[in-house]
This record gives sequence, structure tokens and C-alpha cells, in this order.
Amino acid sequence: MKLSADRQMTELGVFVHGALVGLHLLGVVYNLRRHNWVDMGAHTAAALYDTWAVHKHLRDLAPFNDTRGSTCQ
Repeated sequence: MKLSADRQMTELGVFVHGALVGLHLLGVVYNLRRHNWVDMGAHTAAALYDTWAVHKHLRDLAPFNDTRGSTCQ
């Protein structure tokens, strides 16, 4: 049971951080067009962090994917 809950939380982390990457990139484009350099920088930094977090969550999912054929789901 714990294996399934951990996997679901990790998958949720991938989804949430992935969505945040997209929204922050939208903020980068919006602020770039308006020449809001400080806000653009903040959105860029946040998008980079969320990209790193997606990568980390995907790496954490690898052990769960190796046990796909087992009965623990």
C-alpha cells in the first residue's frame, strides 16, 4: 500500500511541477513583451527550479517503473 501512495505522490509532483513550468514560461513571455525584466527574471528562475524538480521526480519514479510486473500496486 505504501508503495502505491509514494508512487502516486511522485506522479503528482511531476504533474504539478510540469504545469508550473508551463505557466512560468508563459509569465516569461508576457513579461518579456512588456519589458518587465525583474519579473521576467523571477519567472525564469522559478521555471528553472520547477524543471529541476520535474527531473528529480522522474528520477524518483524509476524504481517504481522497474517493479511494473510485480503484484505490489
